[in-house]
Amino acid sequence: MAQQFLKIKTEFKSIVSIISHVCRFVFLRLSRIPFSEFLLIVLGLFLVISKQWISDDGYINFRYVDNLVIHKIGLVYNRGEFVEGFTSPLWVGILSLCRFFLPFVQLRHMTFIICWIVAFFTFFLLGHLNRAVLSKLFAGTGISAATYNFSTPLLFVVCTAVVTDFFTSGLETPLIILFSVLVGYELLVQPRKLWLCIFLAGIAPLIRNDLVLFSCLILVARLGTVSRSTLIKMVLLSITPIFLYELFRVWYYAALLPNTYYTKASLGSYWSQGFLYLRDLFDSYYSYIPLLAVLLSPFLIAILCKNNRSQLIWSRLYLVTGVILHSIYVVWVGGDFMHGRFFIAPLVLCYCGLSGIGELLAWRFVRIERQFASVLRVLVLLVFCTLLLPLHSIQEGMSRPDNISNEREWYMMFDNQHLSDWNFIPQNDPAKTALRLNALAKRSSKQITILGGSIGYLGYYAGPNITILDTLGLVDSLTAHIIPKQRAKPGHEKIAPLPYLMIRQPTIWWTPFTEYNDLMKLIPEEGPITAFDPTLLVAFNSITNRNNAKDVREKILQLLQKPTLDANLLFFLKNSAALDADLQEIIDKKYRTITTSSSWDSWLTQYSKELSLLEQQRSNQHNFWENLHIAFKAHFIAVQTLQNE
Repeated sequence: MAQQFLKIKTEFKSIVSIISHVCRFVFLRLSRIPFSEFLLIVLGLFLVISKQWISDDGYINFRYVDNLVIHKIGLVYNRGEFVEGFTSPLWVGILSLCRFFLPFVQLRHMTFIICWIVAFFTFFLLGHLNRAVLSKLFAGTGISAATYNFSTPLLFVVCTAVVTDFFTSGLETPLIILFSVLVGYELLVQPRKLWLCIFLAGIAPLIRNDLVLFSCLILVARLGTVSRSTLIKMVLLSITPIFLYELFRVWYYAALLPNTYYTKASLGSYWSQGFLYLRDLFDSYYSYIPLLAVLLSPFLIAILCKNNRSQLIWSRLYLVTGVILHSIYVVWVGGDFMHGRFFIAPLVLCYCGLSGIGELLAWRFVRIERQFASVLRVLVLLVFCTLLLPLHSIQEGMSRPDNISNEREWYMMFDNQHLSDWNFIPQNDPAKTALRLNALAKRSSKQITILGGSIGYLGYYAGPNITILDTLGLVDSLTAHIIPKQRAKPGHEKIAPLPYLMIRQPTIWWTPFTEYNDLMKLIPEEGPITAFDPTLLVAFNSITNRNNAKDVREKILQLLQKPTLDANLLFFLKNSAALDADLQEIIDKKYRTITTSSSWDSWLTQYSKELSLLEQQRSNQHNFWENLHIAFKAHFIAVQTLQNE
């Protein structure tokens, strides 16, 4: 009890120290900005904090971090399985670094604090971006840019629910939002120093692979401002981080791309779902209005500006290109099952493009006296927030197009709790199952393997002694290479084939054989036993208060007495760890006498080479040249699922 109190006290002191340093910096910075901008920053932080939460996929990142830092078993999801099941190396790296230096702070709390800090810098930078752009647009007019500063980009970002919802989530989204604002700053302001351009171009693919589009964009935008030799140096420096990480990826994971790429994007175009995803964004936030304003911004600048007009127009054209290219990519891959998440990068960049547009029009058509400017800005802010906040929020129960859900709202209903609670304790079924299995593993002292679809809560709360077979393929290399029979919910289209699950020999598994499930449900709270390891069954004796080895043997014999047996069921029994040689011989003999061949047997025979190669990849020995060979061969694997699944 005393240790627990000391741990809580230490965590509290660390959090207070971090917050005090941030508050000191905030006070010094906010004292120099307009009052209306200050109000928007406060509103934005309030929305981020009030809607804080961790998504199921966020807990996948947490499991990787804890396995690396706390349990010392490597940057893996399952012990001994080297699969890169996270989308952002940089985000996982930041969490791991913080976890290393502050191991007594919960990952949930740590994530919230990091996200609040990133949110503040993002909102502050958006205000600074607008002021910097205004100073360029109003140069030579004799008008103070501060008079017409309405902080339009900051206003739109704060009033867009998908942005404030995903600032916290355990995902890399806060980095994406901040990165998009920095890209907007680089394109629209273009500071003389090149370090920001190099840094952004280099860091983009480490945040998420698709952001490499922005890397290319900001480098192309520098073509006319630097010499050829300088540009070559910039390109070389920019590709260095991802090149070094790619060497690590090959050495550690024996892969060319993260496993999430094969799970989500390897199937190519999915235009129909992508356009539904775009429509969902437009219907929720009327995003076509700011998009149209940004598309027209080069023409407005050409008409209203006189100084540096060419440079200002080109910077807008580059920004428009970035918004369009990334949006086309999102539509091409079919978007995401989470409402609006994949559109956050182009959406925030689009909002950056609103910098100075409203102010230019106001200067052209409205005369504002300087002494009334502050009051007018606050009034505009109040009016626009009143109009935008109801429109830019997702109402509870609001219908979404097919295969798209409001993730945060869905998990609130799924868990029946308020996800923003600081010390949130999940009450959903995966978390409860995880805690039961964790206790089971500790009592039996055996490694337990189970199946899971939503593997975030399940994996994080189960702990490192539970191996999770991911039926959707995020952290499973074979399932990630499956070619589904038809397109469906993005990220949830690939299902682990039944014979593959069999050869992985899960401990507990709801098999497709009803009679088997009814007989083998030895533990009331969990599914049927599917691993016939005698030592494991003996370990379970104290839990079930029976002789499990004897019971299982009798039930298998009872199953074999049926006049007709499914060929796949016999094949399943034949390839599971039998209790003794006599029982194995009976099963083998029974299998040889069946007239209908097993489709599971045929599938495993057809893809035996692919299965063997992916097993080598998953359990590689970190030999770089051998892994490079495996990575190239595994990259082109495509496995068809069974027709009857």
